[in-house]
Amino acid sequence: MNAGVLTVGIVGFVILISTDTPGARYVGTFLAAVGTFPAIALSITWNANNISDSPTKRAVSVALQSSCGSFGGVIGSYA
Repeated sequence: MNAGVLTVGIVGFVILISTDTPGARYVGTFLAAVGTFPAIALSITWNANNISDSPTKRAVSVALQSSCGSFGGVIGSYA
């Protein structure tokens, strides 16, 4: 499921990179958003479901995943 939505996002980003026409870029923006935003929720759900030993391990793994995801914003603001 996650690979499918990420493929749609990749197609949207390829459209955005490869064309300059406003209509195509508009479609590319929607495809990138439709493919990228659900992948975040699916990744968090997949992580939480795969850590089933204890609630503490599950909470720590989800918190670490969210922390690592937030580092992208920090790195992106300085890049």
